[in-house]
Amino acid sequence: YDCGCVTQPGATQLDTLKVCENMLAKAVYDNGFVSDGNDTLVFVLHEGSADSLINPHLYKKTPEFTYNPVLSYGKVYYISAVAANKGIFHGLDQQDSCYTVAPGTPVIFNALPQVTYSTNSPVCQGDSAIINLRFTKGIKPFKLFYSFQAVPGSKTFNDTIGQLAFQVFSDANFTLTNLTSQGCS
Repeated sequence: YDCGCVTQPGATQLDTLKVCENMLAKAVYDNGFVSDGNDTLVFVLHEGSADSLINPHLYKKTPEFTYNPVLSYGKVYYISAVAANKGIFHGLDQQDSCYTVAPGTPVIFNALPQVTYSTNSPVCQGDSAIINLRFTKGIKPFKLFYSFQAVPGSKTFNDTIGQLAFQVFSDANFTLTNLTSQGCS
């Protein structure tokens, strides 16, 4: 006679989290874990969807994950609650007939943007200073904030290379003040 499984992992919110690589991705969890007496609860960051674990990457006791080099930027992962008997595989018994995976919270890790730049040096008074930009990390569009001759400015770039041009009237200083991409800076 089978009385069915009472094991329930609870649920996490299903709204997509978009976080920068240096931030914590924290799924909102309802604390709905139900144990049949010998179960445990583990949160898994994986590539599956709904209630299917595909390519699990990280396991934790809380629904909080940070970017790890085994992951890819811009890819959708899921934080799922998993309940089963206690076992040796990350604390879970995968052979438990009541092994249950809750639909996961989608999470996307975005890279912190990076840029390298060079100039057409030397630049004389009255010449145009050309600053060549190469965005080496992040997802376009990029928004660059800068100061040239103590005057702040910004420009959006929709490619991984770009230029800024300035007319030089005296000694000039170019300062990169901030760079954003997908809300990361």
